[in-house]
Amino acid sequence: MTNDPSATLDDFGNFVLREGDKILWQSSNDPTDTLLPSMKLGLFNLKSGKPQKQFLNSWISLEFPDAASQDYEIDGSGGMLFIFQSNDVGVSRATDTLRVGDQMRDYENLESSNKRFQLRFFNPGEFNERYLGIHHSNNVVWVANRDKPIRDTSGVLKINQDGNLLLSDQSGTSIILNIEQLAMSNNTSATLLDSGNLVLKSGGRIVWQSFDYPSDTWLPGMKLGLFDLNTKRPQRRFLTSWVSRMVPSPGAFTLGVNPNNTKELLVWQRGVLYWRSGNWKGSGSSEFPNLEVNLDMVDRLNCSHFLNENESYFTCSMNESDIYRISGLNMDSFGKIYAFSWTQHSSASSPLVSCDTEGYRSEGCATPEPSNCKAGDMFKLTAVDPLLDVYWRNDSLGISDCKEICRRNCSCNAYTSAFSDGMGCKFYTDTVYYYQEGAETFYIRNNTIVVNAHSLIGYIDGTHQCPNKFIQDVRGAGTAQINPDYQIWNTQDQALMTLLNATLSQTALSHVIGYSTSREAWLALERRFSASTRSNILQLKAALHNISKGKDSIDLYIQKIKQARDSLAFVSVLIEDENILIYVLNGLPQEYNAFKTSIRTRSKNITVVEVYTMLKIEKQTIEFVYKQNNTSPFLGAMMATNYRSNSSSNKGYSPFNSSGKGRGRAYNTRSDSSLTNPNYWYIDTGATNHITADLANLNFLVEYQGDDNITVTNGQALDISHSGQSSI
Repeated sequence: MTNDPSATLDDFGNFVLREGDKILWQSSNDPTDTLLPSMKLGLFNLKSGKPQKQFLNSWISLEFPDAASQDYEIDGSGGMLFIFQSNDVGVSRATDTLRVGDQMRDYENLESSNKRFQLRFFNPGEFNERYLGIHHSNNVVWVANRDKPIRDTSGVLKINQDGNLLLSDQSGTSIILNIEQLAMSNNTSATLLDSGNLVLKSGGRIVWQSFDYPSDTWLPGMKLGLFDLNTKRPQRRFLTSWVSRMVPSPGAFTLGVNPNNTKELLVWQRGVLYWRSGNWKGSGSSEFPNLEVNLDMVDRLNCSHFLNENESYFTCSMNESDIYRISGLNMDSFGKIYAFSWTQHSSASSPLVSCDTEGYRSEGCATPEPSNCKAGDMFKLTAVDPLLDVYWRNDSLGISDCKEICRRNCSCNAYTSAFSDGMGCKFYTDTVYYYQEGAETFYIRNNTIVVNAHSLIGYIDGTHQCPNKFIQDVRGAGTAQINPDYQIWNTQDQALMTLLNATLSQTALSHVIGYSTSREAWLALERRFSASTRSNILQLKAALHNISKGKDSIDLYIQKIKQARDSLAFVSVLIEDENILIYVLNGLPQEYNAFKTSIRTRSKNITVVEVYTMLKIEKQTIEFVYKQNNTSPFLGAMMATNYRSNSSSNKGYSPFNSSGKGRGRAYNTRSDSSLTNPNYWYIDTGATNHITADLANLNFLVEYQGDDNITVTNGQALDISHSGQSSI
């Protein structure tokens, strides 16, 4: 009689299947990636016809426990570690080429030989949509499946039996990337070049290349223009923006060559002229009259124009001295064009073109056709809650499309994105909004929407006249009795005056002193600021550009910039926060260089208010670190490394928080020979080993005054959720 089989998990983590006292199977004989106590690793049954091996196999990635392409093996004699490469057809190892029979899965990538570019799958937003793209560090420069995202992690890129580059997933979706230039042979290979160009070759002939199908980024070596002009199907290679910051689907803006004047670049918004560069005048990217180059990063590019009867295009190359740098142009989902300069460890960008009607407008911006809506065509981003939830929506457009639709519909008073990734539109017809901190952000029609919300616009434009102060008798003569209508009107008008004054800088406020009504104040501002010429605008811009901190306090410095921005706003030139930030940083003195670099290389946007707060902290830090004979260069380096601003995005530094170790941004670590080395320990460096400038400090003893707490445990009761691997 035999006992029924039973399975037991023993105290050593071994899962054992038994029949009576006989072990039928145990997990320790079939290890994965972890070596546990009592587990045997090696070769067994060597004299039998089927010897067995018990080796560790690493996970293919953190998310996928499938066996990787490397086995970690111990031979039967010496106990040394050997690594053997299996015949897996994946590309988990670093390679720049995909060949027939190879496949690149979601967790794998191709990498250019210079290590600058990677071809890999990615998810740019919050939804489970996967795209195949070429990356430089964390910057996406090209997307293969912009219109057809993969809904899970089953995506595979391979060269099929016909020699074509095929992107597919387990649902049956398949995309032939080179559908317009099919391979004539199955002897093909795809290589990611050092330029960031993905090339499909047959022998030495290029069948297809990603540079012929640009996304939103113009890289050196890429041709932007018109091709095959003498054929029935001419081709155009233009940049097309993402539909939103987190969705790479083709958006509203296109940058390309003017078909009627091929020496000029144009930007279209859904086919309507948005910006023009003017005729290219020579060599270099700065030779476009309306392309405002304010950093030297674009001057690193050597650009040229080529024209014959069959094609017309612009192309740029890098200077030979910049072998470790990539520069180019990028167009965002709002139609703004940026120059960028990337290295392996840093990135920087500068706006070149902006045609935002609410912000700064570059030379060459087209004037949009007015909607003739009474409330105007201007929109202001504001955090509000609509009192009446009346809106209609569209789920497939980007925020720039939302603006244009709302602008042309006079019944639309506000719009916002339908989803957190910037996709879709919600349009509101309400004219009443409740202003609340932390509420949803809306683009609300006209800066005077708050006035409209309370039916106050008539006070400013003069249509709501002031009633007589005193009640008149039947004969029309005045009496001593105050008119109730006047009291109501005066209360509303004074509230509006308070609102207007709260929005003005100190300089602008000085021009409304002495006026008793909101209309009088408005007309005074209009007389002072609206009658300005083009030369006056240029003068105001130059004044803003030349503001520097010097010996001013941070408060006074920021106030000067705000006054200059207000002066430009009164002549209908609105400077957005991103450009104001550039002026703020450019005007800072040399001791703020490290701070400026840290702000410019941030991956996320930062507001002027946040920079103002950080500047106040930075000024205190600089003054503290450079106090003569009282501060050590070691302490300065420690503070710079562990600096954190107490904002919502940067929690305060804590040496006992893992995020506070090794992740700080260096600020001011310059040493000064005049600084003395103090005889004390730095006990709050965020490191496990503390620092002293003098070994003699090892002999200094100070009695500890804190509490004594000793915790003793052997960890036996703790679950092992995951373990790493090691070599012996």
